[in-house]
Amino acid sequence: MDRDDLKRQVETLRYHKSIERIPVSEAIRRLIEFIDEKMPEDGLVVTPDKKKNPWAENRKCAIL
Repeated sequence: MDRDDLKRQVETLRYHKSIERIPVSEAIRRLIEFIDEKMPEDGLVVTPDKKKNPWAENRKCAIL
């Protein structure tokens, strides 16, 4: 390894050291809060209103 590789490795290690670490229990709590907060807006969880749905078909298939 040359000097530049070692400098990059040290910079990478310093960056990883500076990242905020939290316990898994705290991360799970934050994730659950985020999911609960975003769930009412999620179209896959809550059925969207048919009047406001821009992808809803206006009529039945004419072939059948």
